[in-house]
Formats: sequence, C-alpha cells, structure tokens
Amino acid sequence: MTDNNTRIVAVDGTDALGFVIIRPGSSGPGSISLEAGATGLDKGEGAYILRHAADLWDAEETSAGRATGRDVDPDARFDAIARLADALKDCLVGDSWHLADAIKRVADGTTTPTEINAEFKD
Repeated sequence: MTDNNTRIVAVDGTDALGFVIIRPGSSGPGSISLEAGATGLDKGEGAYILRHAADLWDAEETSAGRATGRDVDPDARFDAIARLADALKDCLVGDSWHLADAIKRVADGTTTPTEINAEFKD
C-alpha cells in the first residue's frame, strides 16, 4: 500500500526485548497485518507492557478529544484480538500456544470463555 504519507522508518533493535509491527492488511479496507516477537522477557511481561502502552495512548487520545480504542466497534475489536492472538501463537514456545489459540477462538465467537475454562481444567 503506497500513498503520499508513506514513510520509511529505521529502528535499531539490537537491544529490543520485543516488537510488534502493525501494517496495512491485504484482505480489504481496514484490515491489518501483525508481526510480533520477544526475546529477553516472557510473554506475560510483554503483554503487560503492551496493555500499559495502549492505556497511555487511550489517555492521550481522550485528552485530545478524540475517540480511543475503547470506542471501537466491538466486532472490529474482537477481529483485532483474533489477529493478535494468531501472531502471538507463532511466537510462543512449547504448549503456550494453546492460550493464544483460546483467545482467538473466544474472539472469533467459536467458543465461550466457560468452554475454554473447562478445556484448561482437563
């Protein structure tokens, strides 16, 4: 996707603990492509940091009088959560991918949190 606002960004990631890259997707308007990875910190820590960053961004948008991620259509939010879970699943080691898969299935509406809870108890 090329437009007049296209920019090239160079990032020195030699000491990065993790990364998330969000690009325009190819499946239609409003779609995104996610790439994520982490080394040097566990996935729980990375998720906490990303939630904290999202809260900071939401606060900045709210103070500027603009809509935040919390104001997004719930279906679009669940779709974004499902895509993020897919990206995380590829980064998780061992059996940890099951958590990302569970998040994706709940976001997709193919299962309920109660059903997921029962799966993890087994």
